[in-house]
Amino acid sequence: MLSRTQTALGEVFYNVIARKNRSKHLVQNAFQKARPEIVDPAEKHELQLRKLRTYRLTLCQDFCFDVLTEVYCDALKLQILLQTDQLRKRAYLMPKD
Repeated sequence: MLSRTQTALGEVFYNVIARKNRSKHLVQNAFQKARPEIVDPAEKHELQLRKLRTYRLTLCQDFCFDVLTEVYCDALKLQILLQTDQLRKRAYLMPKD
């Protein structure tokens, strides 16, 4: 269904999923690397889980911030291109004096 939607929308469609997938692997690798450092076997199991949840939440927040930053920058570029195209069309329609 997504591919049909992308085909129907054509050039207007902006795919955020590709941006998310690119950043997703970095977050997963960071969590796997930090997990042994965060968990101390001498601590209680509940404390270990709490630390992991807190770290996972921090990674999730950073992930969302990074994706939104990229999308926001791309949105600005696309809006500038759209406005430039509209101005170009209006300038073409105006009489040349």
